[in-house]
Amino acid sequence: MRRLAFLPLIVLLAPHNLAAASLNPKIEEICTQAPKPGQVTSVDHRRLVGYLLKSQQIYDVDLDKSGGDVSYAQKTQAILRFDRFCAAGTCSKDAEAKLAEALGALYDFLKDHSRPLPAGQNGFVVTPAIVDRPDPKALQAFLEGNGGYQLACVAATLKPEPQPEQTQAEKEVAAAFANVRIRKNIEDLRVSRTSKKFDSVDRANIGLNKDYVKRSQTFSLEGVAGVPLTEDRASIWILFTSYKAQHVNPASKTPNTGNVGVGLLNDSRFMVGEYEQSLQLFSHLVHSYVTDSNLVTGNVVFTPDFLFPGVGIAYNPNDGPFAFLIKPQLKLFYAHVIDAGTNPILVADKEYLRAGPRVEFWIFGTTGLVKNYSFNTNYEFQEAFRGPFDVARLESKLVYTFPEQQNWSLQLSYVNGRDLNTLERQKQLTLGLGYRQ
Repeated sequence: MRRLAFLPLIVLLAPHNLAAASLNPKIEEICTQAPKPGQVTSVDHRRLVGYLLKSQQIYDVDLDKSGGDVSYAQKTQAILRFDRFCAAGTCSKDAEAKLAEALGALYDFLKDHSRPLPAGQNGFVVTPAIVDRPDPKALQAFLEGNGGYQLACVAATLKPEPQPEQTQAEKEVAAAFANVRIRKNIEDLRVSRTSKKFDSVDRANIGLNKDYVKRSQTFSLEGVAGVPLTEDRASIWILFTSYKAQHVNPASKTPNTGNVGVGLLNDSRFMVGEYEQSLQLFSHLVHSYVTDSNLVTGNVVFTPDFLFPGVGIAYNPNDGPFAFLIKPQLKLFYAHVIDAGTNPILVADKEYLRAGPRVEFWIFGTTGLVKNYSFNTNYEFQEAFRGPFDVARLESKLVYTFPEQQNWSLQLSYVNGRDLNTLERQKQLTLGLGYRQ
């Protein structure tokens, strides 16, 4: 028993010699969905745990010899802390040794896939790459669906027809564009395309509406584009530019808005207990070409992660037709007006300080007729500690994602509130296209 008590330490610090069956899952066995050629999806942590236990011939009765139900949380604890788990006397005779072998097999699987795939080969890619041993906290966070490692499922691109070789300049442009992240909100630039949280990333949108009653046309465009400058497990720096416009022709009571901006964002990730938290700091220089006003802002955004299902990562209870996600945030906003231009709201005060919550709720269709549909609504309120008034903003959106890809969508969106930077009033219903990458 003394030897078994030190098995976790042995697995972490020394090469294991346990005769574990190696893990060789097929993509369709452990991924959220099998990617089409040239596409990337992610590994489902629940499926991976199920496959791992099955491959090592570990069954529920091995973890609870009384024959009771074994939850997913109990299974992850049995893998990661097998000595403590089995110390209660619920495990079968050989379960502890099998669980030790299972953990070793999982370590090997993660390390073996911490390298780029050869061209033309399907498989898995682990990020950040594991050089020696997996980080226990990151591994536990992944298995519990709370961040940690990211496991991508990659399907090789079909062999294309021979194309003329690119020039060096063309290669540099293509490589630069591949790193560009396009989103609707600055806060979402931190989420990579391979992250499980990519589903909750709102798309940049473009829309053109015609009002046959008022005989007017409204053009709207909103989005941000960012390029990561540096990135590691704990932090990422992103240089970004933003654009937001609403133009009504002919002019009506709904005002035109048009803002362009540039800024720098830092997202820091840290653990509180077993859950990964995000703290963002970014500065943003904004110019309104409608009112000819300029201001610089400083922003702090805290995105927490909790133990409750559906917070931060989509949750599908009982594998039903719908999954849901809730994303709470706390924000602190400071702005200094460089030039008020013709914006009457910015004339009165040169500095603004606001703080408040933002709550975002998503529903995703997962099967059948609702598979490619999703609905999102979010509400943000900022109390003014300095400035003319409190600011509130409501946005709702019905989205249809075109099949066989994740980037393009058709979306019907409603906005009612003020621009959080320039305080310009917005109220519109728009049908348009959405795009993210």
